[in-house]
Amino acid sequence: RMQTIGIVSGSAAESVLHTNSLSNVKSPPSLTETIRSLYAEQGVRGFFKGLSMNWMKGPIAFSISFTSYDLIKGAMMSPQIARILIEEDSMDC
Repeated sequence: RMQTIGIVSGSAAESVLHTNSLSNVKSPPSLTETIRSLYAEQGVRGFFKGLSMNWMKGPIAFSISFTSYDLIKGAMMSPQIARILIEEDSMDC
């Protein structure tokens, strides 16, 4: 379940933020100028250049992050770990 959520959110994030990451490469004065120059130089295809690779790596990274977080959180919330943490906290007082 967490992998699916990570894949969907990663794909959406990569799609939305892709044009903004293109502006970091060329570094013109503004996002509007980036869009204008990109369209003038490469046309509509320029907006999607490199997006397929981001679609491949982004969802994988997001799903790994979500799953890792969920597993670590579950381990930290297990009764055994909670008991150890409470015992350590009581010793510090």
